Amino acid sequence: MSRGWAISPDNLNAKSSYEIKIFGELDRQWSDWFDGAEVTTDFTDKRYPRTSLICSRIDQAKLRGILNKIWDMNAYVISVIQISDPNFGGEAPESIFDCNVRPESHDGG
Repeated sequence: MSRGWAISPDNLNAKSSYEIKIFGELDRQWSDWFDGAEVTTDFTDKRYPRTSLICSRIDQAKLRGILNKIWDMNAYVISVIQISDPNFGGEAPESIFDCNVRPESHDGG
């Protein structure tokens, strides 16, 4: 049988790890609000702050809850990447969502 996207009924509640990247700068104090996610910030091209949320061993419901919180903040999502997946022997199959949208430049360029 091929290793497609079919999920075994035994693994429906399996927990995976995800990295969610958003535009904007959040400090580590946001970790509790994002259900214990590891929060780090860096800068792209020294112009735009980018925050990474590492969400370890969460199920689909918790992932949806975190994404809803980001939606409620009106934050720009850059990407959602599955880091590990027990349905694939712990490997991450590929990016779930990748958005190559950049905020419009307000400096006239």
